[in-house]
Amino acid sequence: MNVRSSRSHTIFRMVIESKGKDSALDDAIRVSVLNLVDLAGSERIAKTGAGGVRLKEGKHINKSLMILGNVINKLSDGAKQRGHIPYRDSKLTRILQPALGGNAKTSIICTVAPEEVHIEETKGTLQFASRAKRITNCVQVNEVGLALS
Repeated sequence: MNVRSSRSHTIFRMVIESKGKDSALDDAIRVSVLNLVDLAGSERIAKTGAGGVRLKEGKHINKSLMILGNVINKLSDGAKQRGHIPYRDSKLTRILQPALGGNAKTSIICTVAPEEVHIEETKGTLQFASRAKRITNCVQVNEVGLALS
């Protein structure tokens, strides 16, 4: 936590629909969703010295990041028997479900702090990134055909 920290996750979601120029014969519409997500970092409560509202915010952030980590763990198991994936355990994972385990191309950028005092958080971030890298999605073109009446 620092002065510039917003202490919240930010999600910008845009739905894009496109149709070819020569689509007089083909009424198919391609649908894409672009999610730009900025996650607040997980921090040790003892290090931040937060109290009151800031402490409560930190707990919620850490909980949602923990659930996201659980989902990433389950998805990174690949072909192994992974069982139930807990998308519904947080609003964050529910919103990101199609991007995490669905029909999507997903890029994740993880940032770390080089200072030695942040070594535990950096190690956790790198482990998260390593697990996320092992997730494989089956990407297909999304086309919606319009029925002629």
